[in-house]
Amino acid sequence: MPSAAARVVLVTGVSRFLGARVANTLQADPGIERVIGVDTVPPRMPLGRTEFVRVDIRTPSIAKVIFSAGVDTVIHLNLVTAPSAPRSKVKEVNVIGTMQLLAACQRSPDMRKLVVRSSAAVYGSSPRDPAVFTEDD
Repeated sequence: MPSAAARVVLVTGVSRFLGARVANTLQADPGIERVIGVDTVPPRMPLGRTEFVRVDIRTPSIAKVIFSAGVDTVIHLNLVTAPSAPRSKVKEVNVIGTMQLLAACQRSPDMRKLVVRSSAAVYGSSPRDPAVFTEDD
């Protein structure tokens, strides 16, 4: 019978500030057995008991990591939200990477929870936008 609490958590984007902070917070929880941090580059700060795995979420290799570790919770923080980022990079990471990650989660028998970082940037921005958006906007 699966527990309601996360036991094995995978955090994407662990080499960036937010990913590292979330991983460090999770590893302090004694109810979480393992925290696995994934990214394409090694983290610059120590991750404590978080296990770092160098993998690109845009590839099917992410499925092997999720399956072999018995991940039950994924926290997806590896998203590009900078407005200055090239559109092709945003699409590769945000769309293709998220699609691969979701497909991997779907195929894993242990997966139970998914948390995805979001931003108002997903709506786009334009100089023609109103200063304040209404619900109708």
